[in-house]
Amino acid sequence: RMTSEVLNPNVSAVIIGFDGGINYWKLMFAASYVHDQSIHFIGTNCDECFIRSGLVLPGTGSMVAAVSTAAGRKPIVLGKPSKFMFEIVQKRHPGIQPERTLMIGDRANTDILLGKNCGLQTLLVGSGVHSLAETRAWEVSEDGEERRMVADFYADKLGDLLDRVKAL
Repeated sequence: RMTSEVLNPNVSAVIIGFDGGINYWKLMFAASYVHDQSIHFIGTNCDECFIRSGLVLPGTGSMVAAVSTAAGRKPIVLGKPSKFMFEIVQKRHPGIQPERTLMIGDRANTDILLGKNCGLQTLLVGSGVHSLAETRAWEVSEDGEERRMVADFYADKLGDLLDRVKAL
């Protein structure tokens, strides 16, 4: 019979990143530690999935969500859309002007929201997770969070941007 005695009392944080070998036992231990409010709970990012060759591959966000749901608490997310990463870039490069900086991404709920959270201009590339059709639906949505995912600019693929830059 397993009890909480199997938990290491020296653990003070649980950090969840991508794990291609995730299993029930890892989720159980992570959730058991995180259930203790004194344990720091950190997620590296919240990308729910990746779509490759017609397959939906669970991302780190699905792993973080499983532990969060089981433990009943939210993590601190260090990756997109948290401002944390851009704040580090700004400290290393203080001359960066957010309003003249373009965040390019293929996922609206992480990449584009990072840009919005940091005051950057945003470009959604449709060759990844989110599409122009989804963007059009968000534009007219009554949900303010969905409207925030609408990028300032859109390109079907990154190569389209290269063609525009070459034309300058």
